[in-house]
Amino acid sequence: ERVKDHIFDLEYFWNDVDESGDPIDALVNFHLNKPIFSTKIPSHERYYFIVELIDKYEIDGVINVAQKFCESVLYDHPFMNKHFKEKGIPYLFIEKEYNRESYKQLTTRFEAFGEIIGGR
Repeated sequence: ERVKDHIFDLEYFWNDVDESGDPIDALVNFHLNKPIFSTKIPSHERYYFIVELIDKYEIDGVINVAQKFCESVLYDHPFMNKHFKEKGIPYLFIEKEYNRESYKQLTTRFEAFGEIIGGR
């Protein structure tokens, strides 16, 4: 079974750079119009943005991957966890380390999450 939709590093792929005008202005606008970051926007605004994406693209679940000691994403986790549970949206939080030793364990967690989503 597969997870229906993936949003991976959304901020880099959400918008295209407008190539019709001044290149510097185009790059500035591209970076200023990226989706909301946890370092810049409160948790509730990020949550509502994600819920809009879930509804628009019929996403089956949310995986929140945080690099270990990334306080901005770690700060969002309790809020996101609570609200996705209340809304009945499967939510998986992964705190990733800077090494490859945990890949096998991550694979197992992703597969289990896929089974949870597939069984809905």
